[in-house]
Amino acid sequence: MGLEETRRLYGDEVARPLDEDARGILTPAAIRGPVALERFDPSPHVGRFVDRYWAVTWDLRAHPPLHQEVLPHPVVNLVIDADGLQLVGVATRRGTQVLEGEGRVVAAMFRPGGFSPLVDQLARAAGVRVRRVQRLFADHVGVGPKGLIRRYRLYEAAERVAWGEPAEWAALAADLGYSDQAHLTRDFTAAYGRSPERYARDCAAALAAAAEPS
Repeated sequence: MGLEETRRLYGDEVARPLDEDARGILTPAAIRGPVALERFDPSPHVGRFVDRYWAVTWDLRAHPPLHQEVLPHPVVNLVIDADGLQLVGVATRRGTQVLEGEGRVVAAMFRPGGFSPLVDQLARAAGVRVRRVQRLFADHVGVGPKGLIRRYRLYEAAERVAWGEPAEWAALAADLGYSDQAHLTRDFTAAYGRSPERYARDCAAALAAAAEPS
């Protein structure tokens, strides 16, 4: 399936280029060469349920395999690949996707179900206990509300430095609602497997490597 066929199926416009939204993709500048990530907005009548359609195409027959670390969005994806159609559930940990040879994957990424960061207010409005809301949230979304909020905070933190921009980590921690920088560093290191400062250095190194003549 080529780009034009994908657009006819999933929409007319690319949702966001990688350099504007790399959330969930570690050191995105390392993705280069014959690997393309395409994103498409859903049509209005399914936009309530589907966040985006995405496709990855690669031809690495003349290149070494690409080992790409990802921190998946805590949502369900409906994926079409060489193995057929599969429903991929909520992933809670960092993983590595290996691309080799040539291939294409097309998927629909659903929205988190029932997301609300104001769990206490939601519980009061519904007249139920907070724990009841948390259980319902985990049943319908796949992770608890605190875990979902934390994941998207960490996406934002990683996005700030993904393309070489310097970060003032204490100020960023405050912007993201952390009580202090230490809590951000703890969560970031647990999710990404390295400290925020180390991740920033890795992104800068990937950018420098991508700028070198091939």
